Amino acid sequence: MNKKYDDIKKEILRSIKDMLIEDEVAAKYSEAGEEGSPIRMVNALIDEMTNNGNPGMGEFFFMPAVEGAEEYAILQSVVTFEEEIEARTRANFDGVASVINFYLESGAFAGDVDGSNYVIKTSVMLPLDGDMETLKAIACLNASQAILTATAYCNLFIKVAEGDMTIDEVKALVKG
Repeated sequence: MNKKYDDIKKEILRSIKDMLIEDEVAAKYSEAGEEGSPIRMVNALIDEMTNNGNPGMGEFFFMPAVEGAEEYAILQSVVTFEEEIEARTRANFDGVASVINFYLESGAFAGDVDGSNYVIKTSVMLPLDGDMETLKAIACLNASQAILTATAYCNLFIKVAEGDMTIDEVKALVKG
């Protein structure tokens, strides 16, 4: 592991944490192994993501470095907005996601592999040899984009799951 790039990743993650705290979002930075965190990451509690006041959980971390390309890093911003969903709800969410994902400029809504959580995930590749202030700005924009996209659309998922809206209505709304 290249210590220089490792230090840059730490600084970028800490800048995300600082940005979230400045925006009054509860956030913390953890090293791998601290408080059960398997990897270095920033965790955030995002209050009132839905009209019902449901909170969301943000996780911001780097994918493992690719051998021979350590000077590049992929930042993942993942916002979980629904946990422990049932199979029927998952099917409804998948239908909403298939419509919305087509129109998203970046990122995607998806259920996790266990089928119990639903998230929005955005990714950005960062050239770690770049200007640090630019790297921090891009990383913070990526994290913000994930949160803003989740809060902008998660009510549609809930409305479809509760029967207050149909997939066709979501299509009409998203297509404009």
